[in-house]
Amino acid sequence: MSMLFPTRLSPNHRLAVTGEDLAAMVRELSQQETIAWDLETAGLRWWDGQLPVGAALGYQTADGPRAWYVPFGHKTLDDQASPEAAKVAFEAVVGSARELVGHNLKFDLNQARAAGWSVPTWTTIHDTMIQGILIDETKPKGLEKRVALLDCSPYGDANEMKDAVADWIRARMKALRLSWSQYLDKYGHSEVPVALEAEYACRDIGHTLALHRKQRRPAMGVGRLYEAER
Repeated sequence: MSMLFPTRLSPNHRLAVTGEDLAAMVRELSQQETIAWDLETAGLRWWDGQLPVGAALGYQTADGPRAWYVPFGHKTLDDQASPEAAKVAFEAVVGSARELVGHNLKFDLNQARAAGWSVPTWTTIHDTMIQGILIDETKPKGLEKRVALLDCSPYGDANEMKDAVADWIRARMKALRLSWSQYLDKYGHSEVPVALEAEYACRDIGHTLALHRKQRRPAMGVGRLYEAER
């Protein structure tokens, strides 16, 4: 069962919109060795101007994942960070990490490059999708499906927020008389309300960290490198 719109973020999830928010996020995350990150985008074609609209970053604590979402390009009336301030904060966090973790990071790395955002080339990058393929290439590769398969979601239902965002998009595409593929091709997640996208993106961070904890050792045991292609 999905929820159409969350009234508030989960306790360990935060929005960074103001300069003070961004500074607090950078202070907190720059103290962590391992950072998970994910970009929410206006579409899949980074080479055609469909660029990021928000960035999620987070790390693992003893009490579970903690994540921040920085919205800066949503086509909504929500308060958002400026694109330049978001870029500076993002680069400060990823530049200070010893390890970066993500799922299908080749996409996010291309999105970052297209937007002019720098991801350090000297930092070890772990891709949980590549880990999963190395462990068993016949199993699901999508983030939520992989988390559900391994039963490792820190939120219970691995698909709850993915379903919630899908419900919102279906209502919007119906109002615009567009098909699913037409809507996503034109807007991606750029129209999704910030509160909804923030919870979705922060849970993606939590799921990525959970997969990394579950998969890192067996993936490395295969005896092959799985660092993301750059």
